[in-house]
Amino acid sequence: MTYEIENGHVYRVTGAVKSLVGMVSYIETTRLDSVTVADVTYTFDLEFGQYVEMDRVEREEPEPTPEPTPEQQRIAQLEDEAALLALELVDTQIRLGQSEADHAALLFELVDKEVL
Repeated sequence: MTYEIENGHVYRVTGAVKSLVGMVSYIETTRLDSVTVADVTYTFDLEFGQYVEMDRVEREEPEPTPEPTPEQQRIAQLEDEAALLALELVDTQIRLGQSEADHAALLFELVDKEVL
């Protein structure tokens, strides 16, 4: 069995049968971690009859953020609504406190003027 290169392709020759192995070289991108990938260049070595690593370039490519599931979207919506309701509650409590203070001031004034 031997190997031949023809028009950028590698062929395995066994007797009279010639079969395509692949391209002479190719690049494979491999994820190393959540933010780094490596572009590895492989070239076919006729002597060993296999692809060997010729070059490796590491680069940053963060994993894409997955789209939230419908459940996650609903939870986020409910959390937003809960935060708005909490703000409205605080606003209402402030207005109630002010109203009670105004009411007490009026009562004090009526008592002070001996209306009550």
